[in-house]
Amino acid sequence: MPDSIIPDLRLIKLAYGTHETVIDLRNLLYLGGAAVRRDKTITKINSGELGEVLMERLPLVKLLHADLLSDISRGLRRSTINNRYKYTCYFYAWCDRNNHPITATSVVDGFYSWVESLTSEIKAKKIKHLTVYRQATAICFLISRALNIKRGLLRNTRLPKPKRNSRALGAKVDKQNLEETFEFGHMLLNIVDCLSAKAIMGKLPLIIHIHGRDSLTEWSSLRPPESVKGLGPETKSWVRNRNLATRAAWEAEKSHRTRFPLINLRIEAEILIFISQTGMNLSQAQELKRGRFRFQSSEDSINVFRVFKNRRQGEAIFKIYKEYGSVFKRYLKWLDEIFSQDEERLFPFITPYAIPREGKSRPFQAIQRRCKQLGIRCVKPLELRNTRINWLLRRGLDPNLTAEMAQHTKETLIRVYESPHHQVAAVEITKFHLVTDPAITPPGPGSCNQLHRTPKTIEGTPELAPQPDCISPAGCMFCFYHRDIDNQDYVWSLASFRYCKRLELDEYVPPRSGVESHPAVLVINRISSKLEAFSVSSEIRAAWVSEAKDRIREGRYHPNFDGLIQLMEMSS
Repeated sequence: MPDSIIPDLRLIKLAYGTHETVIDLRNLLYLGGAAVRRDKTITKINSGELGEVLMERLPLVKLLHADLLSDISRGLRRSTINNRYKYTCYFYAWCDRNNHPITATSVVDGFYSWVESLTSEIKAKKIKHLTVYRQATAICFLISRALNIKRGLLRNTRLPKPKRNSRALGAKVDKQNLEETFEFGHMLLNIVDCLSAKAIMGKLPLIIHIHGRDSLTEWSSLRPPESVKGLGPETKSWVRNRNLATRAAWEAEKSHRTRFPLINLRIEAEILIFISQTGMNLSQAQELKRGRFRFQSSEDSINVFRVFKNRRQGEAIFKIYKEYGSVFKRYLKWLDEIFSQDEERLFPFITPYAIPREGKSRPFQAIQRRCKQLGIRCVKPLELRNTRINWLLRRGLDPNLTAEMAQHTKETLIRVYESPHHQVAAVEITKFHLVTDPAITPPGPGSCNQLHRTPKTIEGTPELAPQPDCISPAGCMFCFYHRDIDNQDYVWSLASFRYCKRLELDEYVPPRSGVESHPAVLVINRISSKLEAFSVSSEIRAAWVSEAKDRIREGRYHPNFDGLIQLMEMSS
Protein backbone atom coordinates (compact mmCIF):
# COMPACT_ATOMS: atom_id res chain seq x y z
CA MET A 1 0.00 0.00 0.00
CA PRO A 2 1.63 3.29 -1.01
CA ASP A 3 2.49 5.65 1.84
CA SER A 4 0.81 8.50 -0.02
CA ILE A 5 -2.60 7.03 0.81
CA ILE A 6 -1.94 7.19 4.56
CA PRO A 7 -2.07 10.75 5.95
CA ASP A 8 0.43 12.18 8.41
CA LEU A 9 -0.61 10.76 11.79
CA ARG A 10 2.23 12.23 13.84
CA LEU A 11 1.73 14.53 16.84
CA ILE A 12 4.29 17.02 15.59
CA LYS A 13 2.91 19.90 17.66
CA LEU A 14 4.41 18.39 20.81
CA ALA A 15 7.92 19.29 21.96
CA TYR A 16 10.43 16.43 21.89
CA GLY A 17 13.92 15.85 23.20
CA THR A 18 16.95 15.13 21.05
CA HIS A 19 16.65 11.35 21.50
CA GLU A 20 12.86 11.15 21.79
CA THR A 21 10.78 9.54 19.05
CA VAL A 22 7.81 11.48 17.71
CA ILE A 23 4.43 9.99 18.59
CA ASP A 24 3.02 8.47 15.40
CA LEU A 25 -0.41 6.81 15.28
CA ARG A 26 0.52 4.80 12.18
CA ASN A 27 1.39 1.86 14.45
CA LEU A 28 -2.36 1.48 15.15
CA LEU A 29 -2.96 0.64 11.47
CA TYR A 30 -0.91 -2.59 11.61
CA LEU A 31 -1.68 -5.88 13.30
CA GLY A 32 0.55 -6.03 16.38
CA GLY A 33 1.91 -2.53 15.79
CA ALA A 34 0.50 -1.14 19.03
CA ALA A 35 2.66 -3.54 21.07
CA VAL A 36 5.92 -2.43 19.40
CA ARG A 37 8.18 0.10 21.11
CA ARG A 38 7.69 3.59 19.74
CA ASP A 39 11.33 4.02 18.65
CA LYS A 40 11.23 0.77 16.64
CA THR A 41 7.79 1.14 15.04
CA ILE A 42 8.76 3.06 11.89
CA THR A 43 11.72 0.76 11.22
CA LYS A 44 9.49 -2.31 11.38
CA ILE A 45 6.84 -0.66 9.21
CA ASN A 46 9.39 0.24 6.53
CA SER A 47 10.96 -3.23 6.65
CA GLY A 48 7.57 -4.90 6.27
CA GLU A 49 7.77 -6.85 9.56
CA LEU A 50 4.28 -5.66 10.56
CA GLY A 51 2.71 -6.77 7.30
CA GLU A 52 0.18 -4.82 5.27
CA VAL A 53 -1.67 -1.79 6.53
CA LEU A 54 -5.26 -2.45 7.64
CA MET A 55 -7.14 0.28 5.80
CA GLU A 56 -10.43 -0.46 7.60
CA ARG A 57 -8.82 0.98 10.73
CA LEU A 58 -7.88 4.28 9.09
CA PRO A 59 -11.16 6.24 9.61
CA LEU A 60 -11.17 5.68 13.38
CA VAL A 61 -7.43 6.36 13.73
CA LYS A 62 -7.84 9.63 11.79
CA LEU A 63 -10.57 10.70 14.23
CA LEU A 64 -8.40 9.83 17.23
CA HIS A 65 -5.46 11.71 15.71
CA ALA A 66 -7.57 14.82 15.06
CA ASP A 67 -8.88 14.80 18.62
CA LEU A 68 -5.38 14.49 20.08
CA LEU A 69 -4.20 17.40 17.94
CA SER A 70 -7.14 19.39 19.27
CA ASP A 71 -6.11 18.51 22.84
CA ILE A 72 -2.60 19.76 22.14
CA SER A 73 -3.88 23.01 20.63
CA ARG A 74 -6.02 23.81 23.66
CA GLY A 75 -3.04 23.34 25.98
CA LEU A 76 -3.75 19.96 27.57
CA ARG A 77 -0.92 18.71 29.78
CA ARG A 78 1.79 16.68 28.07
CA SER A 79 1.40 13.87 30.60
CA THR A 80 -2.31 13.60 29.75
CA ILE A 81 -1.55 13.40 26.02
CA ASN A 82 1.08 10.72 26.65
CA ASN A 83 -1.29 8.69 28.82
CA ARG A 84 -4.10 8.82 26.26
CA TYR A 85 -1.76 7.59 23.55
CA LYS A 86 -0.31 4.90 25.84
CA TYR A 87 -3.74 3.61 26.89
CA THR A 88 -4.86 3.59 23.25
CA CYS A 89 -1.89 1.37 22.43
CA TYR A 90 -2.83 -0.95 25.33
CA PHE A 91 -6.37 -1.24 23.98
CA TYR A 92 -5.28 -1.88 20.37
CA ALA A 93 -2.64 -4.40 21.49
CA TRP A 94 -5.26 -6.37 23.45
CA CYS A 95 -7.63 -6.36 20.48
CA ASP A 96 -4.82 -7.61 18.22
CA ARG A 97 -3.99 -10.46 20.60
CA ASN A 98 -7.65 -11.49 20.89
CA ASN A 99 -8.56 -11.04 17.19
CA HIS A 100 -11.08 -8.26 17.81
CA PRO A 101 -11.57 -6.01 14.77
CA ILE A 102 -11.09 -2.32 15.48
CA THR A 103 -13.15 -0.18 13.16
CA ALA A 104 -15.55 2.68 13.71
CA THR A 105 -18.43 0.19 13.81
CA SER A 106 -16.83 -2.56 15.92
CA VAL A 107 -14.70 -0.59 18.37
CA VAL A 108 -17.52 -0.30 20.94
CA ASP A 109 -17.91 -4.08 21.17
CA GLY A 110 -14.14 -4.38 21.44
CA PHE A 111 -14.16 -1.86 24.27
CA TYR A 112 -16.77 -3.86 26.20
CA SER A 113 -14.75 -7.07 25.79
CA TRP A 114 -11.53 -5.32 26.84
CA VAL A 115 -13.11 -3.88 29.99
CA GLU A 116 -14.62 -7.28 30.85
CA SER A 117 -11.17 -8.84 30.53
CA LEU A 118 -9.65 -6.19 32.81
CA THR A 119 -12.46 -6.70 35.34
CA SER A 120 -11.55 -10.39 35.51
CA GLU A 121 -7.91 -9.47 36.11
CA ILE A 122 -8.99 -7.23 39.00
CA LYS A 123 -10.80 -10.15 40.63
CA ALA A 124 -7.70 -12.30 40.13
CA LYS A 125 -5.66 -9.50 41.74
CA LYS A 126 -3.37 -9.24 38.72
CA ILE A 127 -3.93 -5.49 38.37
CA LYS A 128 -5.17 -2.73 40.63
CA HIS A 129 -8.74 -1.50 40.35
CA LEU A 130 -7.69 2.15 40.12
CA THR A 131 -5.25 1.42 37.27
CA VAL A 132 -7.95 -0.33 35.25
CA TYR A 133 -10.46 2.43 35.91
CA ARG A 134 -8.05 5.11 34.71
CA GLN A 135 -7.34 3.26 31.48
CA ALA A 136 -10.99 2.44 30.86
CA THR A 137 -12.22 5.99 31.46
CA ALA A 138 -9.56 7.38 29.12
CA ILE A 139 -10.44 5.01 26.28
CA CYS A 140 -14.17 5.50 26.92
CA PHE A 141 -13.69 9.25 26.55
CA LEU A 142 -11.64 8.94 23.35
CA ILE A 143 -14.09 6.56 21.66
CA SER A 144 -17.18 8.52 22.74
CA ARG A 145 -15.68 11.77 21.50
CA ALA A 146 -14.50 10.32 18.20
CA LEU A 147 -17.85 8.66 17.42
CA ASN A 148 -19.96 11.42 18.99
CA ILE A 149 -21.56 9.07 21.53
CA LYS A 150 -23.43 11.06 24.15
CA ARG A 151 -23.89 8.44 26.86
CA GLY A 152 -20.70 7.10 28.42
CA LEU A 153 -19.80 3.56 27.35
CA LEU A 154 -18.41 2.72 30.76
CA ARG A 155 -21.92 2.71 32.24
CA ASN A 156 -22.74 -0.38 30.21
CA THR A 157 -19.89 -2.40 31.73
CA ARG A 158 -19.46 -4.22 35.06
CA LEU A 159 -16.51 -2.05 36.04
CA PRO A 160 -17.48 -0.03 39.14
CA LYS A 161 -15.89 3.19 40.22
CA PRO A 162 -13.20 2.47 42.81
CA LYS A 163 -13.99 3.50 46.34
CA ARG A 164 -12.07 6.47 47.61
CA ASN A 165 -10.80 5.87 51.12
CA SER A 166 -9.99 9.24 52.71
CA ARG A 167 -8.84 7.97 56.05
CA ALA A 168 -7.95 10.57 58.63
CA LEU A 169 -4.35 10.61 59.77
CA GLY A 170 -3.86 9.58 63.36
CA ALA A 171 -1.43 11.35 65.65
CA LYS A 172 1.13 8.55 65.28
CA VAL A 173 0.92 8.43 61.47
CA ASP A 174 1.05 12.22 61.10
CA LYS A 175 4.02 12.45 63.45
CA GLN A 176 5.76 9.70 61.50
CA ASN A 177 5.14 11.47 58.17
CA LEU A 178 6.53 14.74 59.51
CA GLU A 179 9.54 13.00 61.03
CA GLU A 180 10.27 11.27 57.72
CA THR A 181 9.96 14.58 55.88
CA PHE A 182 12.27 16.31 58.36
CA GLU A 183 14.79 13.47 58.06
CA PHE A 184 14.65 13.79 54.28
CA GLY A 185 15.20 17.54 54.58
CA HIS A 186 18.22 17.03 56.85
CA MET A 187 19.69 14.64 54.28
CA LEU A 188 19.24 17.26 51.54
CA LEU A 189 21.02 19.87 53.65
CA ASN A 190 23.88 17.45 54.36
CA ILE A 191 24.27 16.83 50.61
CA VAL A 192 24.25 20.57 49.90
CA ASP A 193 26.80 21.25 52.64
CA CYS A 194 29.25 18.64 51.35
CA LEU A 195 28.96 19.42 47.61
CA SER A 196 30.77 22.73 47.49
CA ALA A 197 32.46 23.83 44.27
CA LYS A 198 35.88 23.01 45.73
CA ALA A 199 34.78 19.55 46.85
CA ILE A 200 33.15 18.73 43.51
CA MET A 201 36.26 19.65 41.55
CA GLY A 202 38.53 18.01 44.11
CA LYS A 203 39.87 14.52 44.56
CA LEU A 204 37.65 11.47 44.11
CA PRO A 205 35.94 9.79 45.82
CA LEU A 206 33.94 12.53 47.52
CA ILE A 207 32.51 11.58 50.92
CA ILE A 208 29.11 13.00 51.92
CA HIS A 209 28.48 12.70 55.65
CA ILE A 210 24.80 12.18 56.52
CA HIS A 211 23.89 12.93 60.13
CA GLY A 212 22.77 9.78 61.93
CA ARG A 213 23.28 7.62 58.83
CA ASP A 214 26.04 6.02 56.80
CA SER A 215 28.21 8.21 54.60
CA LEU A 216 27.82 8.38 50.83
CA THR A 217 30.87 7.65 48.69
CA GLU A 218 30.62 9.47 45.34
CA TRP A 219 32.85 8.51 42.42
CA SER A 220 31.21 10.78 39.80
CA SER A 221 30.49 8.14 37.10
CA LEU A 222 33.55 6.08 38.02
CA ARG A 223 33.07 2.66 39.54
CA PRO A 224 34.77 1.88 42.86
CA PRO A 225 38.18 0.24 42.20
CA GLU A 226 37.23 -2.97 44.02
CA SER A 227 34.28 -3.50 41.66
CA VAL A 228 36.31 -2.99 38.45
CA LYS A 229 37.28 -6.35 37.01
CA GLY A 230 40.08 -4.74 34.99
CA LEU A 231 41.86 -3.72 38.21
CA GLY A 232 41.75 -7.14 39.86
CA PRO A 233 44.82 -9.20 40.80
CA GLU A 234 44.27 -11.59 37.90
CA THR A 235 44.37 -8.77 35.34
CA LYS A 236 47.50 -8.37 33.27
CA SER A 237 49.72 -5.53 34.38
CA TRP A 238 49.52 -3.60 31.13
CA VAL A 239 45.71 -3.79 31.16
CA ARG A 240 45.63 -2.68 34.80
CA ASN A 241 47.99 0.21 34.08
CA ARG A 242 45.87 1.30 31.12
CA ASN A 243 42.71 1.26 33.23
CA LEU A 244 44.44 3.16 36.03
CA ALA A 245 45.62 5.77 33.55
CA THR A 246 42.07 6.18 32.20
CA ARG A 247 40.71 6.64 35.72
CA ALA A 248 43.46 9.09 36.60
CA ALA A 249 42.74 11.15 33.47
CA TRP A 250 39.03 11.21 34.34
CA GLU A 251 39.76 12.34 37.88
CA ALA A 252 42.27 14.97 36.73
CA GLU A 253 39.80 16.50 34.27
CA LYS A 254 37.84 18.93 36.43
CA SER A 255 35.03 19.81 34.05
CA HIS A 256 31.31 19.41 33.64
CA ARG A 257 31.91 16.29 31.55
CA THR A 258 33.46 14.39 34.47
CA ARG A 259 31.69 16.05 37.40
CA PHE A 260 28.11 16.39 36.09
CA PRO A 261 26.72 13.60 38.38
CA LEU A 262 27.84 15.53 41.47
CA ILE A 263 26.63 18.85 40.05
CA ASN A 264 23.21 17.39 39.22
CA LEU A 265 22.99 15.80 42.68
CA ARG A 266 23.56 19.20 44.30
CA ILE A 267 20.98 20.86 42.03
CA GLU A 268 18.40 18.13 42.74
CA ALA A 269 18.84 18.69 46.47
CA GLU A 270 18.66 22.48 46.05
CA ILE A 271 15.46 22.47 43.99
CA LEU A 272 13.73 20.13 46.46
CA ILE A 273 14.68 22.43 49.34
CA PHE A 274 13.51 25.40 47.27
CA ILE A 275 10.10 23.81 46.61
CA SER A 276 9.64 22.92 50.27
CA GLN A 277 10.35 26.52 51.29
CA THR A 278 8.43 28.39 48.60
CA GLY A 279 5.60 25.96 47.79
CA MET A 280 6.25 26.51 44.08
CA ASN A 281 5.36 23.90 41.45
CA LEU A 282 8.24 21.86 40.04
CA SER A 283 7.46 23.04 36.50
CA GLN A 284 7.53 26.68 37.64
CA ALA A 285 10.76 26.21 39.58
CA GLN A 286 12.48 24.62 36.57
CA GLU A 287 11.57 27.63 34.41
CA LEU A 288 13.04 30.22 36.79
CA LYS A 289 15.89 32.28 35.38
CA ARG A 290 19.15 32.92 37.16
CA GLY A 291 19.84 36.65 36.80
CA ARG A 292 20.48 39.00 39.73
CA PHE A 293 18.27 39.09 42.80
CA ARG A 294 17.45 41.65 45.46
CA PHE A 295 16.21 40.60 48.89
CA GLN A 296 13.72 42.57 50.99
CA SER A 297 12.88 41.48 54.54
CA SER A 298 9.21 41.38 55.53
CA GLU A 299 8.49 40.18 59.10
CA ASP A 300 9.44 36.47 59.16
CA SER A 301 9.96 36.14 55.39
CA ILE A 302 12.06 37.59 52.56
CA ASN A 303 10.67 38.86 49.26
CA VAL A 304 12.98 38.01 46.36
CA PHE A 305 13.05 40.48 43.44
CA ARG A 306 14.64 40.05 40.04
CA VAL A 307 16.83 43.03 39.18
CA PHE A 308 17.36 44.22 35.61
CA LYS A 309 20.38 46.29 34.53
CA ASN A 310 21.42 47.11 38.12
CA ARG A 311 18.24 49.05 38.74
CA ARG A 312 16.88 49.25 42.27
CA GLN A 313 13.37 48.28 41.22
CA GLY A 314 12.57 44.75 40.20
CA GLU A 315 9.97 42.07 39.80
CA ALA A 316 8.96 40.15 42.94
CA ILE A 317 9.03 36.51 41.83
CA PHE A 318 8.78 34.49 45.06
CA LYS A 319 8.90 34.65 48.85
CA ILE A 320 11.14 32.61 51.16
CA TYR A 321 11.56 32.18 54.90
CA LYS A 322 14.36 34.15 56.55
CA GLU A 323 16.03 30.94 57.74
CA TYR A 324 16.26 29.76 54.12
CA GLY A 325 17.70 33.06 52.90
CA SER A 326 21.32 32.16 53.72
CA VAL A 327 20.96 28.73 52.07
CA PHE A 328 19.56 30.25 48.87
CA LYS A 329 22.25 32.96 48.72
CA ARG A 330 24.93 30.30 49.17
CA TYR A 331 23.42 28.38 46.25
CA LEU A 332 23.55 31.48 44.03
CA LYS A 333 27.22 31.89 44.89
CA TRP A 334 27.81 28.21 44.09
CA LEU A 335 26.19 28.69 40.66
CA ASP A 336 28.60 31.52 39.90
CA GLU A 337 31.53 29.24 40.75
CA ILE A 338 30.33 26.24 38.73
CA PHE A 339 28.66 27.83 35.68
CA SER A 340 29.48 30.72 33.41
CA GLN A 341 27.30 33.80 33.15
CA ASP A 342 25.89 32.47 29.88
CA GLU A 343 23.86 29.90 31.82
CA GLU A 344 20.46 31.53 32.38
CA ARG A 345 18.62 28.78 34.28
CA LEU A 346 18.33 28.93 38.06
CA PHE A 347 18.46 25.13 38.26
CA PRO A 348 20.71 24.20 35.29
CA PHE A 349 20.75 20.40 35.18
CA ILE A 350 23.48 19.03 32.92
CA THR A 351 22.40 16.48 30.30
CA PRO A 352 25.56 15.30 28.51
CA TYR A 353 23.84 12.66 26.40
CA ALA A 354 20.14 13.04 25.54
CA ILE A 355 18.75 16.55 25.92
CA PRO A 356 15.17 16.28 27.27
CA ARG A 357 12.30 18.27 25.87
CA GLU A 358 11.57 21.68 27.31
CA GLY A 359 9.37 21.53 30.40
CA LYS A 360 9.96 17.84 31.15
CA SER A 361 9.92 17.21 34.89
CA ARG A 362 13.04 15.96 36.60
CA PRO A 363 12.68 12.35 37.85
CA PHE A 364 15.12 12.93 40.78
CA GLN A 365 16.73 9.53 40.26
CA ALA A 366 19.98 10.63 41.92
CA ILE A 367 18.23 11.58 45.17
CA GLN A 368 16.08 8.42 45.04
CA ARG A 369 19.15 6.19 44.77
CA ARG A 370 20.81 7.90 47.74
CA CYS A 371 17.61 7.63 49.80
CA LYS A 372 17.38 3.91 49.05
CA GLN A 373 21.02 3.46 49.99
CA LEU A 374 20.55 5.29 53.31
CA GLY A 375 17.14 3.82 54.15
CA ILE A 376 15.41 7.22 54.05
CA ARG A 377 12.01 7.69 52.45
CA CYS A 378 12.24 9.94 49.40
CA VAL A 379 9.69 12.77 49.42
CA LYS A 380 8.76 13.94 45.91
CA PRO A 381 7.95 17.61 45.06
CA LEU A 382 4.16 17.14 45.10
CA GLU A 383 4.26 15.55 48.55
CA LEU A 384 6.56 18.32 49.78
CA ARG A 385 3.99 20.92 48.69
CA ASN A 386 1.15 18.95 50.30
CA THR A 387 3.07 18.64 53.56
CA ARG A 388 3.83 22.34 53.57
CA ILE A 389 0.20 23.32 52.89
CA ASN A 390 -1.24 21.02 55.56
CA TRP A 391 1.42 22.14 58.03
CA LEU A 392 0.38 25.76 57.50
CA LEU A 393 -3.31 24.90 57.83
CA ARG A 394 -2.73 22.99 61.06
CA ARG A 395 -0.84 25.94 62.50
CA GLY A 396 -4.10 27.86 62.28
CA LEU A 397 -3.18 29.93 59.23
CA ASP A 398 -6.12 31.45 57.37
CA PRO A 399 -7.14 29.18 54.43
CA ASN A 400 -7.39 32.20 52.11
CA LEU A 401 -3.80 33.22 52.90
CA THR A 402 -2.59 29.63 52.62
CA ALA A 403 -4.29 29.31 49.23
CA GLU A 404 -2.58 32.49 48.05
CA MET A 405 0.82 31.20 49.23
CA ALA A 406 0.18 27.89 47.43
CA GLN A 407 -0.96 29.69 44.25
CA HIS A 408 -4.41 28.10 44.28
CA THR A 409 -7.98 29.10 44.97
CA LYS A 410 -9.39 28.31 48.40
CA GLU A 411 -11.74 25.72 46.90
CA THR A 412 -8.89 23.89 45.12
CA LEU A 413 -6.74 24.02 48.24
CA ILE A 414 -9.39 22.36 50.39
CA ARG A 415 -10.62 19.90 47.74
CA VAL A 416 -7.24 18.67 46.47
CA TYR A 417 -4.48 19.44 48.96
CA GLU A 418 -5.98 19.48 52.46
CA SER A 419 -5.73 16.10 54.21
CA PRO A 420 -8.12 15.02 56.97
CA HIS A 421 -6.50 15.05 60.39
CA HIS A 422 -7.98 13.84 63.66
CA GLN A 423 -6.43 16.56 65.85
CA VAL A 424 -7.72 19.35 63.60
CA ALA A 425 -11.13 17.69 63.51
CA ALA A 426 -11.19 17.41 67.31
CA VAL A 427 -10.41 21.11 67.69
CA GLU A 428 -13.07 22.10 65.15
CA ILE A 429 -15.69 19.87 66.80
CA THR A 430 -14.87 21.34 70.21
CA LYS A 431 -15.21 24.88 68.87
CA PHE A 432 -18.49 23.96 67.23
CA HIS A 433 -19.98 22.60 70.44
CA LEU A 434 -18.78 25.61 72.40
CA VAL A 435 -20.85 27.81 70.09
CA THR A 436 -23.91 25.64 69.48
CA ASP A 437 -24.33 23.33 72.49
CA PRO A 438 -27.11 24.71 74.74
CA ALA A 439 -25.62 22.94 77.75
CA ILE A 440 -22.12 24.36 77.83
CA THR A 441 -19.98 22.96 80.63
CA PRO A 442 -19.15 25.88 82.94
CA PRO A 443 -15.98 26.08 85.07
CA GLY A 444 -18.03 25.62 88.27
CA PRO A 445 -20.62 23.03 89.38
CA GLY A 446 -23.86 22.96 87.40
CA SER A 447 -24.68 23.85 83.81
CA CYS A 448 -24.77 27.01 81.69
CA ASN A 449 -27.74 28.25 79.66
CA GLN A 450 -25.82 30.88 77.65
CA LEU A 451 -24.91 29.97 74.07
CA HIS A 452 -22.29 32.63 73.41
CA ARG A 453 -20.52 32.69 76.79
CA THR A 454 -21.51 36.27 77.73
CA PRO A 455 -21.92 36.12 81.54
CA LYS A 456 -24.43 38.30 83.39
CA THR A 457 -24.48 39.03 87.14
CA ILE A 458 -27.65 38.31 89.13
CA GLU A 459 -29.43 41.42 90.36
CA GLY A 460 -28.78 42.19 94.03
CA THR A 461 -25.38 40.48 94.07
CA PRO A 462 -23.04 42.04 96.72
CA GLU A 463 -20.19 44.13 95.37
CA LEU A 464 -17.53 41.88 96.93
CA ALA A 465 -19.00 38.75 95.34
CA PRO A 466 -16.93 37.15 92.55
CA GLN A 467 -18.00 38.40 89.14
CA PRO A 468 -19.04 35.77 86.57
CA ASP A 469 -16.43 35.52 83.80
CA CYS A 470 -16.77 31.92 82.55
CA ILE A 471 -13.31 31.27 84.04
CA SER A 472 -13.67 31.25 87.83
CA PRO A 473 -15.94 28.55 89.40
CA ALA A 474 -16.94 31.01 92.13
CA GLY A 475 -18.28 33.44 89.53
CA CYS A 476 -20.76 30.84 88.27
CA MET A 477 -22.57 30.94 91.64
CA PHE A 478 -23.64 34.54 90.92
CA CYS A 479 -24.32 34.23 87.16
CA PHE A 480 -27.80 34.78 85.74
CA TYR A 481 -27.34 31.87 83.30
CA HIS A 482 -26.16 29.30 85.86
CA ARG A 483 -28.49 26.32 86.26
CA ASP A 484 -28.65 23.69 89.01
CA ILE A 485 -28.70 20.00 88.10
CA ASP A 486 -31.20 17.74 89.80
CA ASN A 487 -28.97 14.79 90.75
CA GLN A 488 -26.78 13.55 93.58
CA ASP A 489 -23.49 14.15 91.76
CA TYR A 490 -24.23 17.88 91.51
CA VAL A 491 -25.05 18.10 95.23
CA TRP A 492 -21.78 16.31 96.01
CA SER A 493 -19.84 18.76 93.82
CA LEU A 494 -21.49 21.73 95.59
CA ALA A 495 -20.53 20.36 99.00
CA SER A 496 -16.95 19.73 97.83
CA PHE A 497 -16.68 23.23 96.37
CA ARG A 498 -17.99 24.71 99.62
CA TYR A 499 -15.33 22.84 101.59
CA CYS A 500 -12.69 24.10 99.15
CA LYS A 501 -13.76 27.70 99.77
CA ARG A 502 -13.66 27.09 103.53
CA LEU A 503 -10.04 26.00 103.25
CA GLU A 504 -9.37 29.17 101.29
CA LEU A 505 -11.05 31.22 104.01
CA ASP A 506 -8.93 29.56 106.72
CA GLU A 507 -5.81 31.00 105.10
CA TYR A 508 -7.26 34.51 105.02
CA VAL A 509 -5.80 37.10 107.43
CA PRO A 510 -8.16 40.11 107.72
CA PRO A 511 -6.65 43.61 107.73
CA ARG A 512 -6.16 45.34 111.07
CA SER A 513 -7.92 48.50 109.93
CA GLY A 514 -11.54 47.43 110.16
CA VAL A 515 -13.33 44.22 109.31
CA GLU A 516 -13.54 43.37 105.63
CA SER A 517 -15.65 40.46 104.41
CA HIS A 518 -13.87 37.90 102.19
CA PRO A 519 -15.49 36.97 98.83
CA ALA A 520 -15.24 33.31 99.87
CA VAL A 521 -17.79 33.96 102.62
CA LEU A 522 -20.32 35.07 100.03
CA VAL A 523 -19.63 31.97 97.92
CA ILE A 524 -20.02 29.69 100.95
CA ASN A 525 -23.30 31.32 101.88
CA ARG A 526 -24.53 31.03 98.29
CA ILE A 527 -23.71 27.31 98.18
CA SER A 528 -25.25 26.72 101.60
CA SER A 529 -28.51 28.32 100.47
CA LYS A 530 -28.55 26.05 97.42
CA LEU A 531 -27.99 22.96 99.56
CA GLU A 532 -30.70 24.09 101.96
CA ALA A 533 -33.10 24.51 99.04
CA PHE A 534 -32.34 20.94 97.94
CA SER A 535 -32.92 19.63 101.49
CA VAL A 536 -36.37 21.13 101.93
CA SER A 537 -37.64 20.33 98.45
CA SER A 538 -38.04 16.54 98.90
CA GLU A 539 -36.91 13.59 100.98
CA ILE A 540 -34.79 12.19 98.14
CA ARG A 541 -32.91 15.47 97.68
CA ALA A 542 -32.48 15.77 101.45
CA ALA A 543 -30.84 12.35 101.40
CA TRP A 544 -28.50 13.60 98.64
CA VAL A 545 -27.42 16.53 100.82
CA SER A 546 -26.93 14.31 103.86
CA GLU A 547 -24.86 11.83 101.86
CA ALA A 548 -22.73 14.65 100.41
CA LYS A 549 -21.95 16.03 103.88
CA ASP A 550 -21.00 12.56 105.12
CA ARG A 551 -18.61 12.11 102.19
CA ILE A 552 -16.92 15.43 102.93
CA ARG A 553 -16.43 14.44 106.57
CA GLU A 554 -14.92 11.13 105.41
CA GLY A 555 -12.54 12.97 103.07
CA ARG A 556 -14.24 11.71 99.88
CA TYR A 557 -14.36 14.73 97.62
CA HIS A 558 -15.85 15.20 94.15
CA PRO A 559 -13.30 14.42 91.38
CA ASN A 560 -13.55 18.00 90.07
CA PHE A 561 -12.18 19.36 93.37
CA ASP A 562 -10.36 16.40 94.93
CA GLY A 563 -6.90 17.31 93.65
CA LEU A 564 -7.25 21.00 94.53
CA ILE A 565 -8.47 20.20 98.07
CA GLN A 566 -5.59 17.83 98.70
CA LEU A 567 -3.05 20.44 97.59
CA MET A 568 -4.66 23.07 99.82
CA GLU A 569 -4.66 20.71 102.81
CA MET A 570 -0.99 19.86 102.25
CA SER A 571 0.02 23.53 102.06
CA SER A 572 -1.99 24.59 105.12
